[in-house]
Amino acid sequence: AAVCLSIHTGGDGGPGASCCYFGSDTTHSPAGRRLAEAIHRELTARLGLADRGTAPLAVAVLRETRMPAVQVEPGSIADPEDERRLLDASFRRRLATAIADGLERFLAPADPAGDLRAGGPRAPRSRAT
Repeated sequence: AAVCLSIHTGGDGGPGASCCYFGSDTTHSPAGRRLAEAIHRELTARLGLADRGTAPLAVAVLRETRMPAVQVEPGSIADPEDERRLLDASFRRRLATAIADGLERFLAPADPAGDLRAGGPRAPRSRAT
């Protein structure tokens, strides 16, 4: 696998979106951080979710991988507004597209004129529903 992606909707993070990558007081995953930033950019820009940022986290699912790993937190089921969004099928489809676009941005080769991965969110793709 090229990456490890975990989706977490627990109740301890507060409302809004965040993405975590492996990190501790002494080290972190630079590739995991870039992946978290690419996905997070799509979540906040495309879906308009409150921005809780990206952050290092030292949990097994991120620490014990040999590939870039992220924990995507698109909202908290403890927040009534986030819970309502997470229960909506249309929102979940848009969420999946935003995550996929962030992943594509991370995996895309760098553009010789500038790093494509460092840009803003991609234009939304049209998908058959």
